[in-house]
Amino acid sequence: MTEPIASAAAGAVVAAAGAGILATFGLEPGPLFWSLVGASIGMSFAGPTTRVRATIVFAAASLSCSLFGAWLAQRYLGGEPLSRNAFACALAIGFHPLLNAAVMEVPLFFAGLRRRWFGAGSQP
Repeated sequence: MTEPIASAAAGAVVAAAGAGILATFGLEPGPLFWSLVGASIGMSFAGPTTRVRATIVFAAASLSCSLFGAWLAQRYLGGEPLSRNAFACALAIGFHPLLNAAVMEVPLFFAGLRRRWFGAGSQP
């Protein structure tokens, strides 16, 4: 069993690394939190999918809407914290179902390309 101090130190290192990565991409905690809330609400509007695809879509929608919401607020509303958070949440609510629908069509797109290039009876 690991000691509590070692576990706490490892958790602190992981948290610091995560904060550094988020800061590198320009993500702020407020819009990120509200885009996570928005993506959670948007999941109820998305169609059924597998667990792996749902995880990927959730992460992509949260991160992209956090950045885009903060950018929109900075560009058009002076970067007020309330507008950054509201834009991030609203964008994530709408973007999550759209991104989920697009991800669900990717295998059909590649199947169509395969049929076009290699013929109707080709195997993957």
